[in-house]
Amino acid sequence: MKKSLIFVICLFIGIATVISMRSVGGRMLYVSAKSITDYKTEIKGESAEVKRIKQLVKKTEKKIDEYNSNKSEIEKKAKIFEDLKKEIELYKIASGKQSVEGQGIIITIDDGSRDIKQGEDINNVLVHDEDIMELINSLNCCNAEAIAVNDERVTDRSAITCNGYTIRINGQFHARPFVIKAIGDPIRFSENLLAPEGYGTKLKGYGVKFNLKVSDKLRIDKYDEEQQDVYSSVIKEGVK
Repeated sequence: MKKSLIFVICLFIGIATVISMRSVGGRMLYVSAKSITDYKTEIKGESAEVKRIKQLVKKTEKKIDEYNSNKSEIEKKAKIFEDLKKEIELYKIASGKQSVEGQGIIITIDDGSRDIKQGEDINNVLVHDEDIMELINSLNCCNAEAIAVNDERVTDRSAITCNGYTIRINGQFHARPFVIKAIGDPIRFSENLLAPEGYGTKLKGYGVKFNLKVSDKLRIDKYDEEQQDVYSSVIKEGVK
């Protein structure tokens, strides 16, 4: 009976020893209850840290999405602003309120010096305001982007009238010769004016001095006079 009791006690101790041991690196090590508790505590703390980091990552991703969204809106606004600037520049060029440069032509016209035939009208060899206007109309028909006469910028409100031996342009008097500058396609200008039915050819036929020169870089200054609308006002769309 005594031997049986000793055997049972030894068996119990052996089982308890096996349970409290683990294999690490091929060696059997004893792990105390305190170590197990410490490991559990450490695992719990690491799990909480992982959870906190995941929440931080999620929060940061949300901020990145918001930033990308705002950046997109900023880029859209910047593009709209840039498009508006370009549109304003186009309107300024069209209204003559912006100095411009580019390729084009320079026309010089002057009174003819040939002898007048018997009974011929002397006005045939003189430059008139309608000659300037006809040349400007021909250039506009060829999509001229800017025109100047004796460095006076021609706008939609420009007036060209004859005053004796001078021509009045934008309220300023100019004597011959008259120099017309136009920015646009020089080939198209030349073909239009020097064609058999072109106005340049017509003036030459009368004996008026007409010279056309192509320029790769031509400057036309802006219209400096103040323009103010007195009788007209802007209509707001949708308002009656």
